[in-house]
Amino acid sequence: MRNVKLSNNAENFISYEKFKAGDVAVYIKRNNQYISFETLSKLIQIDILKLTGSKVPITSSHIPLYLKNLREKAVILSENPYNRQKLYRKDIEIVKFISNTKTNINKLREKVKNAEKAYKLAKMRSKALESASKKTRRPNVNNNNKPKTKRVKSK
Repeated sequence: MRNVKLSNNAENFISYEKFKAGDVAVYIKRNNQYISFETLSKLIQIDILKLTGSKVPITSSHIPLYLKNLREKAVILSENPYNRQKLYRKDIEIVKFISNTKTNINKLREKVKNAEKAYKLAKMRSKALESASKKTRRPNVNNNNKPKTKRVKSK
């Protein structure tokens, strides 16, 4: 079992379900596609039904053991769901999806840096607008500088 980082390609292209971190899937090397164990078990059941004419109950929990015990040249499906060729054991691989946290953390750091830059720019713009608006205003008149009249004391 190989660990694979979660990406945009991590989707079951038959049932259109996105895989999550921790999910286990089957990777078809020839087509660069992922399918779930449930989808593969249904495809195997359909294939056996076509070949023999009888139903065989295969659950998704049986698939890992089924794949592990097969030789490389063993045919899993008589028709690959993507290109209608035979699907051999050597053409598939069991993978486990792991989270892509390192890139997520880097993306968050970039967002924080961009937000800080935007905040600094906005602050600088507001200071520039304040100083420009102060220059265009009419100066305040200070009436406190008038000479005071002297009071005469009465006797």
